[in-house]
Amino acid sequence: MIVLAVAIGRAWASGASRAHEKASRRPDGPECPDGAADVAGGAGVTDGEMVVLIVDDEPDVRALARVVLEVSGHPVRVVEAADGPAALAAARVERPDLAVVDQMMPGQDGLTVVAALTALHPDLPIALCSAAMDARLANRAEDLGIRWFLQKHELVRLPDLLDELSEG
Repeated sequence: MIVLAVAIGRAWASGASRAHEKASRRPDGPECPDGAADVAGGAGVTDGEMVVLIVDDEPDVRALARVVLEVSGHPVRVVEAADGPAALAAARVERPDLAVVDQMMPGQDGLTVVAALTALHPDLPIALCSAAMDARLANRAEDLGIRWFLQKHELVRLPDLLDELSEG
């Protein structure tokens, strides 16, 4: 799966020319909290870097999202969380520019996590990711202000979300 993700991400990135200037909103602070992983190149925050919080209980899905974002051409730092509590802890330390939240997770579902994230950061752009999206779920998600709905196979569209955020 990771090899496929790298190939898809590189193919997408090679066709896109990007110059993005966006100030980072990451505060100086302690290392990522327990349950959250800062998985970027490790060089630290640079001007214009976007912080993306990926919340999914499946490590392979988080890895796919990370690879797609890292090869996108955007200056990005990815923070991973395996569940709701880890996501909230990371969002308190970081100030994400985008959160991508899986709907189906053990414990708290994605909409519960989204409600808590938006209580913490009301203007946080959020994409809800699900293997199956129905009208009822979409309506509930819209009520929470979720901007994007992605199925798992659409994670390759994450750079498009960064484009949209950079432009607006």
